[in-house]
Amino acid sequence: MSRMFYAMQRARRRWKILTVLVAAPVTALVIAISLTARPATEPAAQAHLFPAEYYGPVWVRFPDDDSTLDVRIVWGEWTYRWSVRPGDARVYRFSKDKPRPGDPNVPVEVIVDPEVEVEFGYGTFPEGAQPLPAQWDSVDGSSVG
Repeated sequence: MSRMFYAMQRARRRWKILTVLVAAPVTALVIAISLTARPATEPAAQAHLFPAEYYGPVWVRFPDDDSTLDVRIVWGEWTYRWSVRPGDARVYRFSKDKPRPGDPNVPVEVIVDPEVEVEFGYGTFPEGAQPLPAQWDSVDGSSVG
């Protein structure tokens, strides 16, 4: 065999070794950057502030589609979690208590996964609105109901 053939074989081996030596650290760097650049895993809260003087029925509406939604409502020191499954109601009702003098007007926050647009309302419930159970949990972990 010719000297040229052996020289090409050596060059190929060196190229393979160089490729492995460079590719591994570059791959590790790309993975590290992609892991740190990921968005937060929890969707953003959608907040709504009902009128301060209002008390009575309030409701939230989710889009009509066939997706399963994991929902968490946080209202002041209280929270409630549930899943809305395909075929379930898409409007849920609860109530806002009469404010005592000096009480702050606290917004209700709704976190939905996957993130969807939520409609808020108060007064007469839309047709088909389902009540949320009275059993809400305190943000610190205790229950009330």
